[in-house]
Amino acid sequence: MGTAESSQASGRRSPLERSLQWRIVLALAVTAFAGVALLAIQSARQQARLQSAMALQWVEPLRAKAAMAWSDDAACTDWNIERLLDHAAVRAVAYWGGDGKRLAARALQQNDLAGLDSPPVLDGAVPLARNFKPAGRVDKSHAYYRIDFSLPGTTKASGPRAVSAVVRLNDPPAGFWDWSVAVGSLVAVAGIVFVLLLRWLRRNVLRPMEALRRLASTAHLETDTELAARSDELGELARAMSDLREETATWREHAWRVERRMDSRVAEQTKSISRDLKQMQREIWIDALTGVKNRRLMQERLPAIFDAQRAAKKDLTIVMLDLDHFKQLNDARGHTAGDEVLAFAGELLRQCTREEDLVVRYGGDEFALILPGMHVKESVALVERILAMFRQRTRVMTRLDPPPGMTAGIASLQANHPTTYQDLLKMADQALYAAKRAGRGQASVSGHVATGAA
Repeated sequence: MGTAESSQASGRRSPLERSLQWRIVLALAVTAFAGVALLAIQSARQQARLQSAMALQWVEPLRAKAAMAWSDDAACTDWNIERLLDHAAVRAVAYWGGDGKRLAARALQQNDLAGLDSPPVLDGAVPLARNFKPAGRVDKSHAYYRIDFSLPGTTKASGPRAVSAVVRLNDPPAGFWDWSVAVGSLVAVAGIVFVLLLRWLRRNVLRPMEALRRLASTAHLETDTELAARSDELGELARAMSDLREETATWREHAWRVERRMDSRVAEQTKSISRDLKQMQREIWIDALTGVKNRRLMQERLPAIFDAQRAAKKDLTIVMLDLDHFKQLNDARGHTAGDEVLAFAGELLRQCTREEDLVVRYGGDEFALILPGMHVKESVALVERILAMFRQRTRVMTRLDPPPGMTAGIASLQANHPTTYQDLLKMADQALYAAKRAGRGQASVSGHVATGAA
């Protein structure tokens, strides 16, 4: 299996090998481009030197031809120029006086005179720009040179004169073939060296590294015997990785067995912890005697309930309830009777409220109702019903006169406009004390008189 995978993987090129191959190809391309650029520059320089030499060779023949036909008679100037223009290479001719002024000029085409605008540089050949436009168009197949040479004047008054001519030269061979062979040979040698280097790297570096990568990434791949038999650092690394993989497999098997033994223990412990957490949660949030929520839960949830109701522009009513004559009950019947009355109070409040309401034992014989979305009128009706039912039941339970009763204080978000939930609690508590002062056994709304007197 390992041999098949190894042969199959050897047919594919690794990312490192592909990257190296592309780098070598890029290096070859850069080398070829640099060689061609060097060839072009050298060829252009050699061509320019040859063209300048060819242009200078025209100075003496044109000087001799102009001297043979020279005459100081101005009427013969055009004839002299025509004789010079008879040569196929001459495109334009200009005669200059000793003071540097152009005396006469003639060209085969009017545009050819553009090269004879400046005064002459005697006995010299100046190349015109490659974009020089003879006959109104760019001619890049020939080189154009301006040739300036002097002639002795026929009279002292006229002084030495000069002749300028625009000469068209064919582009001479610049040894391009020789340079092409040299650069091509250089590129070929570099390509052969790069190919041989790539083959050596693939055989001695890249393929062993790919085998090591497969060995490290595949858990069940057999170690390449050829790679492990190497005496260099790669062979040592392959053997060390093979030993490490065997040790890893042994420890993995051992860990799997330990994990299986631990799974059952962890599952049982998890179930036990989950049961304990649920029990603790019930003990934390629920009052054991009355079965209603405790004050700690109200303190944690009331701020969020208050903010949500105010943001939704809905009402929120808080009712504070306190048992009347509870101390007399404990003194007359004992704490057991008092606990029974508290337990009944909690059961009655849970039965009379909705699922979304929050019933809390606020402390001792005091309770609180958190009623989201309930208006004051609805809460007053609910509280009066609770007070009546509680009074009727405790009369039978305790057989005391007067029987234990309840007093309530009511405050709401929309009726009293508190700023915080603490303000709302304070308003309900103040309403409770107002009902106590008014005679107990009744409900008082914050900002209103007490209602439902016993």
